[in-house]
Amino acid sequence: RRRNAAVFDEGLEGVITPTCVGDVRHVYHQYTVRSQNRKSLVDRLERAGVESGIYYENPVHRLPSFCQDDVLVETERAAASVVSLPVHPKLLGTDLERIIEAVNG
Repeated sequence: RRRNAAVFDEGLEGVITPTCVGDVRHVYHQYTVRSQNRKSLVDRLERAGVESGIYYENPVHRLPSFCQDDVLVETERAAASVVSLPVHPKLLGTDLERIIEAVNG
């Protein structure tokens, strides 16, 4: 997963990629990016035969367990822009290239 994430880190353009600070290492259970136009990105991925996921569509403060009416602009912006790309270890180099091409459009 880290190898595949490193390929994405180097090749993806026009999206905000995951980052780590200091000595922290990401496990990349998911490779979640932010896009200013998520629908367009998801459509390009779909046309390229790439499955993607939107796992964090609802801002956490809007979930029933929190039930807060706070206005958290950045949280809501992030929730509206995230999409997760496949990063599992069975991806081939050609798969990674296809994903990168679809993201970069």
